[in-house]
Amino acid sequence: MQTLEPLVLEINEQVKRQYEVYPYPDYSLFVPLRTQEAFASHSLFSGQLLKEQGIIPAVRGDRNSSILIAGSGDILPFVLSFWEPESSTIHALDLSERSIQRARLRSSFRPHHFRWQVGNLEDQSFALPTSLAHIDSYGVLHHLAKPADAIQRLSQTLEMNGTCRIMVYNSATRHWIHQLQASFHLLGLSAFDRKDLDRALAILKELMRVSPRYAERLAPMKAGIFHHSARFVDTFFHAHEGRLEIEDWLKAFSEAGLEPMGLYDRYAELDDLENPLLKFPDL
Repeated sequence: MQTLEPLVLEINEQVKRQYEVYPYPDYSLFVPLRTQEAFASHSLFSGQLLKEQGIIPAVRGDRNSSILIAGSGDILPFVLSFWEPESSTIHALDLSERSIQRARLRSSFRPHHFRWQVGNLEDQSFALPTSLAHIDSYGVLHHLAKPADAIQRLSQTLEMNGTCRIMVYNSATRHWIHQLQASFHLLGLSAFDRKDLDRALAILKELMRVSPRYAERLAPMKAGIFHHSARFVDTFFHAHEGRLEIEDWLKAFSEAGLEPMGLYDRYAELDDLENPLLKFPDL
């Protein structure tokens, strides 16, 4: 059994504590979810991108395939099940037991075969499923202590021509968020104190009032983040956020034997490129 390095273990425990207190994204169990938002995360979508390049993907709709959600949170298994073939086995893995409990409850009446795991992706003694056709890891890897090692480990679980859908932060565009995170830390504000969160929110509202620059950046967050503790903490008080550049991520993927096949452009920021989803950009 591997013993995790003290720093890795400390980071893992801090992240785990955050998501036990604030399961993400913490939507009510009684409100309908927008399942259409998962269309780009399911295995057949990635498989189609491979087909467009003349490659036969590991996942096919006519056979049982194993799918891993590496960092499931509390909604991904449910919304993904509306897109995955019913013959697929969906493995849902998360560091937070509370998140898995909520995800399992949401998915109680879905027809798929789910396998639920509470575990640490960075702990080599924790067994991951194997022979996977597809892995979905959305907003997870940048919160790990050693993301490159985790990518290497995940790649070893894939079948030939298996696919991944991975979302990681664009650190270059989050510099202003990093400044706010550092400011709240220097002020001694805690994510686990309601009064401290209220103080942080008051600071952000004042920044919006006096600074047009902050007003422009914070205004889109008001409805989705300002009034939801889990999302507010995830944005401004996260226990750990690795600040890697895209070159670092591409190097980690390459060293793990993974080849980028497309870049999903959610906010129309790559409209000057021909088709980044079918041809990964050179720049």
